[in-house]
Amino acid sequence: FSINKNDKVAIIGDNGEGKTTLLKILTKQIEPDKGSVFFENSESIGYLSQQVIDNVEHTLMEEMELSFTKIKKMELEMADLVEKMNYHSDKNLIERYSMLHDLYTNEGGYEYKYLIQQMLFKFGFNELDYQRPLKSFSGGERTRASFVKLLLTKPSFLLLDEPTNHLDVDAKEALKEALIEYKGSILLICHEPEFYRDVVSQVWDCSKWT
Repeated sequence: FSINKNDKVAIIGDNGEGKTTLLKILTKQIEPDKGSVFFENSESIGYLSQQVIDNVEHTLMEEMELSFTKIKKMELEMADLVEKMNYHSDKNLIERYSMLHDLYTNEGGYEYKYLIQQMLFKFGFNELDYQRPLKSFSGGERTRASFVKLLLTKPSFLLLDEPTNHLDVDAKEALKEALIEYKGSILLICHEPEFYRDVVSQVWDCSKWT
């Protein structure tokens, strides 16, 4: 099979028919017995797993900001350039700062913190949670945080294995809304028609593959 740019596909079927195995093949966790897997060179892959959270010692906000490492690096360099320009009137410094500022603006540097707060709110977090270390959150809260970080990272191809597990009604609705609006390809394993039928444009029944 093939999945084209911006396709949204749900895979359904009984337990034990290989749905999760397929996702593990696509994410190179296991090797296929036969056949090949090809991705476009430009594609970034997002897969919900424990590895989405880098460090449970981080606060919730610190972890979310890791989705914007490029912007954070620009912030540091711009701050360094401002400090240097306070002592040196250097044309090269001014030109570098101007170029960085334009890039920072175009990359959403003035909007990303609001975007993080907006997404966290949708998934049931509030401002009191921002500075809490992730190790203090429950398993369900960390799962929701992982979804937020993954969505903020915006991979071009999103792989989700039973994403509604351990989510309450409000979190499911937030995830559904985010996936409907998502600008990228999605491959979704789900047993809940009331969830995936609003998200995807294609449904594949893996029991018919054999």
